[in-house]
Amino acid sequence: MRRQQYATMNTHRIQESQLSIDVRKAYKVTKKLVKMKTRRIFLLKCKHNQLCPRFLKMKTKHIVFSDTRLSEKFRKAMERFIRHTVNLLITDTAKQINKLGVTMENILKFIEDNETPHRSTIIKTEINERFNNLMSRYSDTHTKKLNILRLENNDNTKQMNTSGELFKSSIENYTSMVLPTYLTQTLALGAKFAIENNDHKMIPIHDILARVEAGIDRLSANNQNDIRMKVLQTLNTHIKEKRKENKATRTTLN
Repeated sequence: MRRQQYATMNTHRIQESQLSIDVRKAYKVTKKLVKMKTRRIFLLKCKHNQLCPRFLKMKTKHIVFSDTRLSEKFRKAMERFIRHTVNLLITDTAKQINKLGVTMENILKFIEDNETPHRSTIIKTEINERFNNLMSRYSDTHTKKLNILRLENNDNTKQMNTSGELFKSSIENYTSMVLPTYLTQTLALGAKFAIENNDHKMIPIHDILARVEAGIDRLSANNQNDIRMKVLQTLNTHIKEKRKENKATRTTLN
């Protein structure tokens, strides 16, 4: 009898511990589910308003094209990439939401089977309250992000319009000739556009290394390492020279 009682008590303890684990798991799944749902809503709003999320923005100001057609093609390619990535993320979040929904249903079913109706109702109510609180909190966060993106987009649009107006008004053509685009762009740069920039921080090190890695992909490992070492030595030497020049210039000015 005692053995049966101990066995029954141990079984109840195991069930209670398993139940507590499932309740904690339900809370975690609820948080993940809310994150995915609010993220999907955020991405859909970005897509609808033609906004680029910050985690997809890339710094491309250092890339300069000699032809306006190339710059326009690059801009359109970037926009296509952002749209395509946003669509993929929306699809991925939908899949994650479905998986998390199935997991949550299984957890709730286990709680219903192993708890009294009153207790299971209390647990479900707590989970729903947690879900609603998290939804409101994450929704507010994403709303703030959307407002910031809208402001940034408006500022960029104004800046582009202003720069276009300044570009047009900075050149006065006193002849009857129609100046080509590359010439007007060169003239708009000003009288000091050809002065060398000695700032070593402006050297596109990441771009250089990326292009080197793309070019040595099919070489042997030894040749790849040799090229990497030579490129790094060249960059280090160049950066040191630029630093010395900057230091000498500052000393002369002082």
